[in-house]
Amino acid sequence: MFTNYTIVIGVDKAHLTQLAYSWETWQANKPSLMQQPFVIFYDRSEVTAHEIQSTLKAKASMKITYVPWPQSENTEFSGNNSSKWSNPQRYKMLAGFVHVPAITVSTPYWLKIDTDMVATGDDDWIDESWFEFQPAIISPPWGYTKPANQMLKLDDWVDQYGSGADSPLQLLAQNKPLNLRPEEGANKVKHKRIISYVSFYNTAFTRVISQMAERTCGPDQLPVPSQDGYVWYCAARIGCQIRTFSAKKRGWVWTNGINAVRAQSARALS
Repeated sequence: MFTNYTIVIGVDKAHLTQLAYSWETWQANKPSLMQQPFVIFYDRSEVTAHEIQSTLKAKASMKITYVPWPQSENTEFSGNNSSKWSNPQRYKMLAGFVHVPAITVSTPYWLKIDTDMVATGDDDWIDESWFEFQPAIISPPWGYTKPANQMLKLDDWVDQYGSGADSPLQLLAQNKPLNLRPEEGANKVKHKRIISYVSFYNTAFTRVISQMAERTCGPDQLPVPSQDGYVWYCAARIGCQIRTFSAKKRGWVWTNGINAVRAQSARALS
């Protein structure tokens, strides 16, 4: 089984509560994960590394690096609480899944696991053939993007910053815009893409797109408040290989909210 990867988890106050339940299922049903190095970045305004350590009670032999996020205490993330898609706290944590692995991960790949992902079994779940030809992304597939204009905003971002010999977006600008336009009045645009709740990323690719965002949007920022939307867009426009797999068939269940995490975790451990 492929083992040359680091696991990256993002934690704020709400997600630490979820992780208290899901972590037990990872230990019980996918124990090989506990042999891998971990990077846990945490919202420095809401939780501490000590609180995470107390919650997980991880073995001393585990390799866990705790990273305060964002990098600067004064960093602000735009948005409002009018919808899930504009929530600044959500944006803050998703941005961490681009910039933190870019500066902390030394293995060729890293694995993002969301705190609401419950492991149901099958520890031998990683197919080594996924990594042939060094794909940029290995992730479950998805069929649409919300909000509907997100992909067009990324096209506009490349148009704005992609010209000139010294542009940090040359890799993107030398390829055609994706031009993914929603139907009139639609709240989403339908297209093949990924969803990132349990997903692998090429670390070298992550470093490149982290720098693209930082040099055009500022430290810790993204051009849109979505990790998987941004990462998928960059890989698709550059023409990188993207592999997909079924998380459910590989022994992972996505849950929604703390009550669902608690209930599904209990079932997985029974």
